Amino acid sequence: MADTRNDAVLFLCPGCGTAMEWDAAKGKFLCPSCGTETDDTEGDGIVSELPFTPEMLAKARVAVPTDRYVIHCQSCGAEITIDGASTSAKCSYCGSPHVLATKQESGIPPEGILPFAVDKRSAKSIFLNWVGKRFWAPKALKRLYQQQEMNAVYRPYWTYDAQTQSNWRAEGGEVYYVTVGHGKNRHSERRVRWYPIRGNWMRVFDDVQVPADSGQNPIVDKVDDYDMHAVRPYAPAYLSGVSSTRYILQPDAGFETAKEIMHSIILQEVRRNILQKYDEVRMLTATTNFSQVSFKQVLLPIWATGFIYRDRQYGCVINGQTGAIAGNYPKSGLKIGAAIAIGVIVLAGLIWLLGYSGLLG
Repeated sequence: MADTRNDAVLFLCPGCGTAMEWDAAKGKFLCPSCGTETDDTEGDGIVSELPFTPEMLAKARVAVPTDRYVIHCQSCGAEITIDGASTSAKCSYCGSPHVLATKQESGIPPEGILPFAVDKRSAKSIFLNWVGKRFWAPKALKRLYQQQEMNAVYRPYWTYDAQTQSNWRAEGGEVYYVTVGHGKNRHSERRVRWYPIRGNWMRVFDDVQVPADSGQNPIVDKVDDYDMHAVRPYAPAYLSGVSSTRYILQPDAGFETAKEIMHSIILQEVRRNILQKYDEVRMLTATTNFSQVSFKQVLLPIWATGFIYRDRQYGCVINGQTGAIAGNYPKSGLKIGAAIAIGVIVLAGLIWLLGYSGLLG
């Protein structure tokens, strides 16, 4: 049986008492009833980096709720059942948006949030344009996709800052050519002369992003390129009317992923630097030390939709700041079969024409 909690809050319009929600088009909080606008979030105005210390990591290890529980709607009194990791919900009876601020802020609370810059109308337009260009999608799928609801979601991320110092080894190659063979077989051959090389590389990283929810998502990860300079100080009011979840991945585990991302970037930069002197590079390896590490939790916006087609799940997501879109969809067997048949006919025609031309010749 689900537990009952009473820690949900509403952010009400100072004019008429209706729940306020973020309006991406205006870049402000808007009352849907009387049109009152406000920028006031009751935040502290600071986005702080947290020290990556054992004490701070221990603070992050709060129990992640997995069981569903019930809250009472503060507008109509109805019961709302909420998933364990969710931190916001709308009443299914009156539509009032509730925020579970205490739950969201347990453990390591969010330091920053990137408000939606793409509103629902724009997200729908981006989505329908994307669907319209899926040539291989079955017609029935396009009709089904257009009936789906776009859902605004704040996804939790850990971001990491670090200073790095790397010692690297590789082989740098100089290309040269030699003439070999005799007579008609005389020709130039490309060869590479390899030299052992080594060096060090220093790099400062800022806001390396790692998803802090259930893990990497191949579709969402394609659109998670955000301008982190636009992050605002977190305030629970931003979650009003929007789906949101708390972190599941611990920050120390997230840092292991961040180190892999940083190490990959370092190797790319070292390779480019080597190629300024040498023609080729191989066997590049590096050992990296990380220092001055800090981190924070931020909530980043996406629009999401999904559907089931012939017992398989498909989905599409849109970056809530940039409008970048990615998704998956089934391919029409009839369209693929028709394309193959047309290709076979065209190929057969070409073969016939070439044969006919040969007969004439």
